[in-house]
Amino acid sequence: MLMIAVVSFTILALAAFCLTDKRLHLFEILAVWFTVTAVNVPIYSFFLVNRHWISVPDSKEKALIRIVYAVILIPLFLTWATDKMQALRGFGLKMASYLAIFVLILAGGWTLHKWGVVQVTPTGMWLYVPFKSLILVAALTSLKFIRFLMRKDGISHGPIPRN
Repeated sequence: MLMIAVVSFTILALAAFCLTDKRLHLFEILAVWFTVTAVNVPIYSFFLVNRHWISVPDSKEKALIRIVYAVILIPLFLTWATDKMQALRGFGLKMASYLAIFVLILAGGWTLHKWGVVQVTPTGMWLYVPFKSLILVAALTSLKFIRFLMRKDGISHGPIPRN
């Protein structure tokens, strides 16, 4: 668990400070990252595994792949995608990008199924995208709420004026 926290922090720090220009404030990036992680893990464990829509083999290597996918890659991808969607204009373009995110999430689950990391039942595959779509909705909701709170507290985007 400590390894996951260290790797997550490293990736978040690189994404937030070093790699590219960001459209989101650091607090917004953290809100999206933590919301996606907090929503993804219960959906994965309770709804998909406990309802036996996904069966998990007993293999440490496959468990590491599942953990990295669920706790690191999905939050990183959705944080990056919500940052990139801030530059999009137009309702149709944003809806197309949301649809592309759903397709990529489904492709990730299907790839894990084909590699044998998880065994997905037909019901689990049909319910995979609706349950995973809750992650994107939660990420966008947390982004809007944290942006509202930042504006209410006087934190805004752009350069800080010097007096």
